[in-house]
Amino acid sequence: MLSFHLDALTPGLVSGWAFEADKSDPVNIDVRCGNSVIVSGTTNIPRPDVAGHFPASLAALRSGFLLSYPVGALKRFGASKILVSVWSGDTKLGEHSIVPAALLLSKDGTIGPDTKAFVPHFIRRAANRLTSSPDPSVEQIVDTIISLVQSGTNDAQFIKYVRFLSSAWSHCRFVAKYFPAVNPHASDLDKDRLCKQTSSEEIVSIIHHLYVLKSYGVPGAFAEFGSFKGYSASMLSWACASLGIEMHIFDSFEGLPPSASTFYRAGDFAGSLEEVRHNIELFGAVENVVFHKGYFDDSLRNCTMPRLISLWMDVDLQNSSRDVMTVADKIDPAGAVFSHESTTQHFDGLTVTCENGSDSVIGPIIDRFAELGAELNGAFLAGNTGAFWRRSGGIPVLPNAALHDILAAI
Repeated sequence: MLSFHLDALTPGLVSGWAFEADKSDPVNIDVRCGNSVIVSGTTNIPRPDVAGHFPASLAALRSGFLLSYPVGALKRFGASKILVSVWSGDTKLGEHSIVPAALLLSKDGTIGPDTKAFVPHFIRRAANRLTSSPDPSVEQIVDTIISLVQSGTNDAQFIKYVRFLSSAWSHCRFVAKYFPAVNPHASDLDKDRLCKQTSSEEIVSIIHHLYVLKSYGVPGAFAEFGSFKGYSASMLSWACASLGIEMHIFDSFEGLPPSASTFYRAGDFAGSLEEVRHNIELFGAVENVVFHKGYFDDSLRNCTMPRLISLWMDVDLQNSSRDVMTVADKIDPAGAVFSHESTTQHFDGLTVTCENGSDSVIGPIIDRFAELGAELNGAFLAGNTGAFWRRSGGIPVLPNAALHDILAAI
């Protein structure tokens, strides 16, 4: 007998739990567009909450799954629906949630909110020339890039862009494959058992936008708040070093601070400075990183924050987000904030909405920019990551689905 639940189905990520009664073996998960499998995996993530509901099951404790997939796959396969199936060997145990693909993209079913300046400036010029359009759409620009990739070009700027993007995507996938998977200091019952809390699909969107900002001459360092074991920093530090951007990492290196959260505990998601430094040395570019140890309110008070091209935060708590946002005035007006703990519900087109709470990190982002007299636009990217930029003067972020169409062509 199969027990199965789909917790989340968002652009780029599927998560839930599944197990077969009276068996301890993991079950296989397939995510399909039409007849094509876009990602497969097995249950192996600790789910103490599920085990608590099914104490007699041998497999309930490690019944969780979290699979990331290229958002652009939905468009490439031309599927109108997405199907999640559960298998044991060659036997299908069940299937769940046939979801209209338009719900995973944007409200009108396109590849994301249309924006103006979201690719390197020389690509927009090429799109203007090749499409004979003074204001080409996202789809037209992506088609232009793919056409240039497929036909070949001697344009030096374009070749550098494709070379960087290809190398960055390859590096992200390398880190995703070889970075330590299991936290040796956590038990099967701990929420921080797994070291990889984001996906390469999420991080490559940040990396691409850094390239875009550099192409427009936007200056500044890049900051990461909340590093855990250094997984995302291993990808981002490599990209920053390649682009000549200094990277600053802020973390207590002792886990989350005390808070009013009913879900997170003080000390969750701890990675020592030595551990994080070692991982980035192996998988990233540690020579390009400046580390700032301490809770954010202390470390930010004791450092001179440079001008920032953008920042990335995975901080879990509202109070931590509020501390991070004290540096929002240091972000270049053209730059962006990238934040974990984002969902599709936080965005209506390009408008950002949220509900406040001890575990809500989006509210402080909106509030701080309002204090600075700046309204925000934003977009959901993939997994649990969203992007936020000034409505006036900010350079919008390329929709994740469009980026993955480009990556697939490369």
